[in-house]
Amino acid sequence: MKNIIFLSCFMLTVNLVSGQKGHIQTVPSQNQDRIETNPKKKTAHARMEEIDNIFNQMKTKLNELNVLIDKLKDNKDAVSDMSQQDMLTLQQLMEKKNQLETMISNTMKAANDAANAAIKNLKAS
Repeated sequence: MKNIIFLSCFMLTVNLVSGQKGHIQTVPSQNQDRIETNPKKKTAHARMEEIDNIFNQMKTKLNELNVLIDKLKDNKDAVSDMSQQDMLTLQQLMEKKNQLETMISNTMKAANDAANAAIKNLKAS
């Protein structure tokens, strides 16, 4: 009796580990009729089916969690890509700002040089 229960548990474990749906298999014996009529065996069989259902639910939840993990990884990559794009845009804007400051500085220098030249011409005349 204990051997049959152990063998059923072992077969269920092997099926779950190998990724197959767990099915409880009974071992044919000479006392098959006596096993089916024994209420303790039916209770054990019902418990095994209940455990099998719980394992199947756990596998389903695990698959759902794996899908959510994949979605989160995709979202993380998208945010990372967006951050890289933002950094590139910021770098381009900083370069434009530096160019504008250089242009303003050159214009101010040219204006100062022109003013100094005008003053020098006035002093010379």
